[in-house]
Amino acid sequence: MNTKFYDYWHNDMQMNLQIKMILPCIFLILVPVAIQCETESNWYENHLKETVIPPYQTAITVLNDNVLNKLIEIDLENDNGELLVLANELCFTTEEICDRLKEATLANKRVSSEISVRIEELSDSVSRMENQTMELSKTLKQIQSNIENSQQLVQKAVEDLHEHQSHHDAAHRDYQEAQNALARARKCFRRRRKRFLGSWVNYVFPITNIPGVTETVCSVVNYQGIENAKHRVSVASQSLNEAQNKLARYRESLVNEHLNYRRTSLHFLNIHRLAEELNTELKKQRATQEIVANLDTQFKMIELHFKMLLDPSEKLRDIVNSLEAFEAVIDPLNAISEELSNANLLESVALTISANTTKEFNDKVALLSEKLPQLPHLEEQFKEHCNPM
Repeated sequence: MNTKFYDYWHNDMQMNLQIKMILPCIFLILVPVAIQCETESNWYENHLKETVIPPYQTAITVLNDNVLNKLIEIDLENDNGELLVLANELCFTTEEICDRLKEATLANKRVSSEISVRIEELSDSVSRMENQTMELSKTLKQIQSNIENSQQLVQKAVEDLHEHQSHHDAAHRDYQEAQNALARARKCFRRRRKRFLGSWVNYVFPITNIPGVTETVCSVVNYQGIENAKHRVSVASQSLNEAQNKLARYRESLVNEHLNYRRTSLHFLNIHRLAEELNTELKKQRATQEIVANLDTQFKMIELHFKMLLDPSEKLRDIVNSLEAFEAVIDPLNAISEELSNANLLESVALTISANTTKEFNDKVALLSEKLPQLPHLEEQFKEHCNPM
């Protein structure tokens, strides 16, 4: 076997084997990743809706119904004890709000931790995809180079085949010429034996170049030349057959390289597409991480403001002053609502405290602070105080 052909064929077989081993592995890696990507986007939405939003919704509803609206509805000119009831319940109401917000905060932290893990996994998957894409890109270049080499080998084999065909045809013509010469010689001898009784004399002493006399000399039969011509035909036929087989092998190898290129290209495109999908999912998860981080920041601000609201007091003045602190939690609560709304995580009714409600509440707190010194009986009637659990 031709050394160049063997080296090329051996390398080609090794590469095909490697590709056949690699591609199923890539498929086994990519299928779970692709399936995971389909459910990845909805995961955090479900967790936020199931674990973060419900306690947050409860907290803001309690704040609206049991603190803000109650105070707004109190008629300070004709108070029938609603203010004292609100003051007595305020600490427990505040504790209920804090518990719900703490529940939402912890759930948000769990979501944040899980997203961090998923982002790390996605980043690793994207990195693997990109590495595999690079490897397949190199493989495609190598296969393309193999195709070019195969095309050159096929072209060279075609030229060699034409050359061997020419040698074979020439050898065959020589052999045919020798066969024809043998046939003519045999025919000549047969004719002379019939015409001349003394043909052996003429064979020994040929008469040639006598005007008016037909040449009677027959060619000498060269049996060794015929055998040599026959041998040359046999050798030329064998060489021609080998050239034909070599060309067939090269053409088959070229066809296999083209098939290999198309198969590898298909896998390359699939991996590239999955890599893009993973990258898109990674961007979504990072955007989600940012949302969750913003929620965590707002929850921490609310927790900081609520610490002073949980301090029990026997003085109505302290309770009224604590109402002013509720204004500080309205903005972060609304920021949480806005963040969730922008992420399409809230239902049709947004959980926000309107600017009008905030203004009415602040106005009522300011009026209450102004009138409280003029209502000493309320301070005397305020007997109960908060005992948070």
